[in-house]
Amino acid sequence: VMTFNFLVMTFNFLVMTFNFLVMRVIYKFNAQICQQINLYLK
Repeated sequence: VMTFNFLVMTFNFLVMTFNFLVMRVIYKFNAQICQQINLYLK
């Protein structure tokens, strides 16, 4: 049972890390798109 709980905790940690990295990539991508739009509007 302890091993199963440890695996679940590890899996949750990996999912959290993955979500954090995806959020950072999306944030950078959106920032670049906003810069492009601002350049087009000027």
